Amino acid sequence: MTKSQSEMFSVDRPKKTGASNNRHSSNQAYETPWKFIRAVEARYGPLATDLACTFENKKAPGWVTEATDSLRSDFLWHGLNGLLWLNPPFGSIAPWAEKCAMEAAKGAKIILLTPASVDANWWSNYIHGKAWVDFISPRIQFDGADDPFPKPLALSVFNIAGIGYGPWRWLK
Repeated sequence: MTKSQSEMFSVDRPKKTGASNNRHSSNQAYETPWKFIRAVEARYGPLATDLACTFENKKAPGWVTEATDSLRSDFLWHGLNGLLWLNPPFGSIAPWAEKCAMEAAKGAKIILLTPASVDANWWSNYIHGKAWVDFISPRIQFDGADDPFPKPLALSVFNIAGIGYGPWRWLK
């Protein structure tokens, strides 16, 4: 019995790993560390509402859980008082960034934590020219993760600090 050409030349290749090779499949439940939240509050003021949290993982006195789904419901972010916090699931950022831009245009004050994906369509459509962006250093290690997040992160700050870009060394 002879082997086919594809069998003769097949190579066991290692599975690719890393954030860029496993999009939409990483753990989305890691928590933003309180030390980072306190640094954000020291820079921009107290957070009033966490827009995407679980009951066990909320970062502000007011909160909206997955059950309410602040992204998909008729929930009006601009009707809330105070500073809104959003650490969306990184597997699907575009709809969250779009909602931030829309609600900020109506007056909402929002801080959005995302990867610094400056080449993504959602970034050019909903962040660039619409928010102040802090490029975060050093990298954040989310609670429950074994290592710091493998990509640079950014805080997009709507209606608080003007429009532009800058580095922010949050941990001194």
